[in-house]
Amino acid sequence: LRAATATRAVQCAPGYSGSPVLHCSISGGLFDFTGCEENHCVLGTTAIPAGYSLSSGGCSVGTPLSPSAVPGCGAGVSCASGYAQHPVVTPGLSCAEPSQGFSLFGCSSAMVCELPVHLPPGYQTRAPCAGFQPNTTCAAFLLCSPGAISTGPIRMSCETSYGTFSLSGCTPGTA
Repeated sequence: LRAATATRAVQCAPGYSGSPVLHCSISGGLFDFTGCEENHCVLGTTAIPAGYSLSSGGCSVGTPLSPSAVPGCGAGVSCASGYAQHPVVTPGLSCAEPSQGFSLFGCSSAMVCELPVHLPPGYQTRAPCAGFQPNTTCAAFLLCSPGAISTGPIRMSCETSYGTFSLSGCTPGTA
């Protein structure tokens, strides 16, 4: 593969911008990649979305920073009161477009939970309902299993976001 041909197919990764350049110093060797720099966004240029708390720490508000530099100056993102942190994704900042405001991620205002791995006796699903969902999404897929007694509409409740739903509305039948 020639560097001139390969350069047309190379792009900067998300969060980086520039003009990528490939260089190969030895025939049959590995390419060196240059020309992409981490995007720098500016703290304080956009309103903080609902659900997030942003502390600037020692970062200068209005000065362009890369997302990797933000923790070094003490800036931090956390979920505001009443909002839930995703169990896998730590709240943070991203910078998709250079010189713009940071985008925040990792917090949710909606209570989302998942069905138990094994449904309690008396319940079955019409279709899979996997992953974290609001209770109104999965309830439509649940019904009482054959032989179970309906005690009212099936209800789903969840105490903490990203937890497991508790179910009510079906009682296992007696044998």
